[in-house]
Amino acid sequence: MPSPIKVAKKGKIVYISIVERVLTPKERIILIRKGNELYNKGEIEKAAKIYTTTAYKDGLIRIGDYYYFDEKNPLKAFHFYLEAKYEKRIRELTERMAEIIKKWLKEDRKQENSSDEKVQKGSRTLAENSRDVKSGIPTPEGGTSQRSGERVSENSRD
Repeated sequence: MPSPIKVAKKGKIVYISIVERVLTPKERIILIRKGNELYNKGEIEKAAKIYTTTAYKDGLIRIGDYYYFDEKNPLKAFHFYLEAKYEKRIRELTERMAEIIKKWLKEDRKQENSSDEKVQKGSRTLAENSRDVKSGIPTPEGGTSQRSGERVSENSRD
């Protein structure tokens, strides 16, 4: 069988093309039957490869349903529904995904709002501390704060 990759060179330019081998209708039917046997034996991955190769939509939908309902893996199921162009499930799953994203965004906003409130509370505490520094209240470091705008260094306190 010839290579599916063809290379042609014209001057400095190299052209690469991939030639796909098309299945005959008889080959396709044989492969689909083999895929059905594998599916019924529980060899889902092997069946999925055959269904993908043959573009067998009913098989791809069955694989999607397996991952969606049996394995509870909607993301993997979504891949097979897209491959089969199964609009009903594609719509259903995209709506679910959109709802999940909306929920995450709401949670993020709530967290941002609560952290903003903490920052505001922290700012008030900082403002109160700066007022305390001006009024001469002892600082946590053990010294006393400056009064009436005078600068006092640690070394000059005697």
